[in-house]
Amino acid sequence: MSDTGTVKINSLDSKIKDISDYLRSSVLDPANEQKNAIISEAEKEAAGIIDNAKREAAAILKEARKDAESLRLNTESALKIAAKQSVDRLKMALEKEVLAFSVAEPVKSAIKNEQIIKDFISEVIKQYSQGSFSIALNSEMKKNIAAYVESQIASKAASKITLSEENLPSGFSVISKNGALRYEFTEESVVELFTEYLRPELRKALFSK
Repeated sequence: MSDTGTVKINSLDSKIKDISDYLRSSVLDPANEQKNAIISEAEKEAAGIIDNAKREAAAILKEARKDAESLRLNTESALKIAAKQSVDRLKMALEKEVLAFSVAEPVKSAIKNEQIIKDFISEVIKQYSQGSFSIALNSEMKKNIAAYVESQIASKAASKITLSEENLPSGFSVISKNGALRYEFTEESVVELFTEYLRPELRKALFSK
C-alpha cells in the first residue's frame, strides 16, 4: 500500500474516532448521566414509598391493636353486665319462687279457711267493739259465715259494727263508716303484706353469702 493510501486510512480512522468521541460525549455520556440520575431518583422515591408504607403499616397495626384492645374491653364489659343481669334475674326468679312457696300458697289456703277467718273477725270485733265500721266478705264466705259474724257483733254489743253488702273476690275487709279508712285482708293484700315483711330476711338468707 502506498503512503498516500495509508495517510487516507489514518485520516479516516481519526475522523471516525472523533465522531465516536463526539457521540459518546454529546449523546452517550449525558444519557448515562440521565439514566443514573433517573435510577437514583427512582431509588429515592422507592425508599420514600417504602418508608411511608412502613409508617402507614405501623400506624394501621397500632390502630388495629388499639381497636382490638377496645373491642376486648368492651366485650369484657358487656359480658360482665350480661352476667350480672343474668344473676339478678336468677335471684329475682328464685326469690319469687321461694316467696310463692313460703307465703302465697299458705296465705291462699288460710284465706279460704273459714275457721281462721271466723277467729280473726271475732278478735277484730272484740278489740274494736266500740268502733264504727263495717265488715265486707267475699261472696263464698258471706254464704257460710255471715250468720256467725252477725252473732259475734250482737254478742259483743257492737251496735255500730255492721256486715257490709259489698262482695270481695277473697278474704275480708274492715271499712270505716265514712269510708276514709279501709283495711284489706284479701288474698292479694295479705300476700303483699307478708311478702314485704319477709323479703329482707329472705334476701339476706339466700344471697348474703
